[in-house]
Amino acid sequence: RTPINSLIGIVDILKSRKDIYQEKDLQLLDSAYTNITATSKTINDILNLSKIDQHDNIDSIHFDYVDLLEDVVETHRNQAEIKGLELEYVVDMEKPTVIFSDEFKVRQIMSNLVSNAIKYSNAGKIIASVLIDDQSNLIIQVSDQGQGIPEALKKNIFKKYYTVNKSNKVEGGVGLGLYITKNIVNTLKGKINFITNVGQGTTFKAQIPIPQPKFRRKNTLNVQKISDFSRDLRWLIVDDNALNLLYLKQFFSLHTHVMTATNVLC
Repeated sequence: RTPINSLIGIVDILKSRKDIYQEKDLQLLDSAYTNITATSKTINDILNLSKIDQHDNIDSIHFDYVDLLEDVVETHRNQAEIKGLELEYVVDMEKPTVIFSDEFKVRQIMSNLVSNAIKYSNAGKIIASVLIDDQSNLIIQVSDQGQGIPEALKKNIFKKYYTVNKSNKVEGGVGLGLYITKNIVNTLKGKINFITNVGQGTTFKAQIPIPQPKFRRKNTLNVQKISDFSRDLRWLIVDDNALNLLYLKQFFSLHTHVMTATNVLC
């Protein structure tokens, strides 16, 4: 998984330098990004499946679900834009957003539902929303304007290795996304369902019980992107993967005091 993630990062950096490429070059980069991302998702699904089959434990921490949703949406934005889809998210910033749950599992639920919506949409808008209801449940909802799910296929949608296309045939991908999502929701003592209209779209809704959420503490360091860091940032990044270091060197190319090394003896 590590080298795949590094490749995604490197291609993403190349894509950001649009002014030095011709249109055909950008198309090639988009194609590379899409295929590497798809490979990454397949690898993640297979690894996550093995954890589910081993009855993975819950590892809860405090985290801000708004930050998490923003990150998930931005991760998938390029995938949506390549298909001409609008990708938006909705949150209520007036209510507490810091929750105590398994951040990794909640991220998987969000990511799988957004990715699935993109996969089965060819036009229109995808909206991801997260809120806390009056019963202290985390509600994750993803709506699309895609092809919808035919009545005959509804009962199979959460089965392992099951995928659908417009011809109602099982094909494409490995069909683990929704199976894994349902199992993660079950692990978190929640439930998941969907409503759908053929030709109009589908909305998936996951409901996960959590303790009462808290308001976010004010942070004096507001860092949203690399350029928000001081140019005098002084970090030593150590990683034994050369591809990771190549990516990070490019990422922090403007920070002359950010050093990299393959081991602590360098």
